Amino acid sequence: MGKHLTLNDRKFIEKMLKQKIPVAVIADTLGVHRSTIYREIKKGSCEIVEAVHGSYKNISVYDCYNAQSIYDKNRKRCIRPLKLRGKYMHEIEKLLFNKYSPEMAVNACIYRNIVCTKTIYNYIDKCLFNKYRNIDLLHGKQKKHYCKDRRNKRINAINNSIENRPDDIMYRDTFGHWEMDTVIGKKAGTNNCLLVLTERKTRCEFVYKLEDKTSKSVVNQLRAIQRFYGKNYSKIFKTITVDNGTEFADIQGMKRFSSTQFYYCHPYSSWERGTNENRNKMIRRFIPKGSDIKKYSTDYIKSVENFINNYPMRIHNYQKPIDLFNAELKKIVQIA
Repeated sequence: MGKHLTLNDRKFIEKMLKQKIPVAVIADTLGVHRSTIYREIKKGSCEIVEAVHGSYKNISVYDCYNAQSIYDKNRKRCIRPLKLRGKYMHEIEKLLFNKYSPEMAVNACIYRNIVCTKTIYNYIDKCLFNKYRNIDLLHGKQKKHYCKDRRNKRINAINNSIENRPDDIMYRDTFGHWEMDTVIGKKAGTNNCLLVLTERKTRCEFVYKLEDKTSKSVVNQLRAIQRFYGKNYSKIFKTITVDNGTEFADIQGMKRFSSTQFYYCHPYSSWERGTNENRNKMIRRFIPKGSDIKKYSTDYIKSVENFINNYPMRIHNYQKPIDLFNAELKKIVQIA
């Protein structure tokens, strides 16, 4: 199944093109077909003026931000049009104000073959009617069905409990055991959040910006990390311990193509990921609780990560986590 390129992917493409890296190599690194890269280059290229031997010449270069802008504009046109519009919406809303339930309104309307009851509830939830809102419903909001992610979460928590995690991980003597969490922003703001991974032995921190707090976004980011480290991924990420959030419910997706093991903490036991929680406090120095994460650029978040990883720690005799992490990586590369 195909995937959409992100801004980080486009920045990577621009960097590789400047270094004259072949398109085939770029495609393999990003895990896409080379034709995708060719189309991306064609879409994102723009004309610039460059001085050549005393004269000026127009040349075509790939610009990641131009490509992202075009992509965002095209995505806005991909939204499926509403089934009901104009006078049809007005008729349904009129029935709702006449104390009809959404189900009764659909059956009383001449457009009952066009929409279903669930569609009307969705329209109300999204405030698509001019005046009718959830509060106007006789029994309030429609009862939501039990979330599949929540069912999976309970199964995962039992079958992959932290109780089953090997005891030697507790002592932090071996490298490659991580703790993972999400850091959310303003509740009434955008859905952007941060995915945070902390290595238990070195205390090295990885921070990534996600579009939303869903299991799909988490899986996609882990797949990106897996592509970056290649065959060494499972040696660097031997185990990852997470909480019981629904964003970590898709264990099969997170484990795909690797031997990494995932373990789930007990409910309301954040101390079982103590290193992760302590590092999150450092992130909050730069991204205060309640702020909208969307307003922070990827470069800014990377600078926060660099500060944390270059912060000397007393527990390491004032060595930097990034230096210890790189030393462990060097060992893995030498063994490989």
